[in-house]
Amino acid sequence: MVKTAETVEDSLREFKEKPLLVATSAQNRAEYKAMGFAALREQMWLTPERPVYLLFGTGWGLTDDVLKQCDYVLDPIK
Repeated sequence: MVKTAETVEDSLREFKEKPLLVATSAQNRAEYKAMGFAALREQMWLTPERPVYLLFGTGWGLTDDVLKQCDYVLDPIK
């Protein structure tokens, strides 16, 4: 299911509990807490009741304001 919203905050109002916010980035973003794909899969397996919210970047990436809201930034695909 896909829904659009003006802001991340607006879209989060749909959730009963705060989901795990995970952003994607094509660049290594050392200033943010990184997570690998295997670790995310394990997290999802260990806590299936907690929703995971994936924020996909654009061709220009996500802004720092958006990335600061995220729990993790996925490692870039190489």
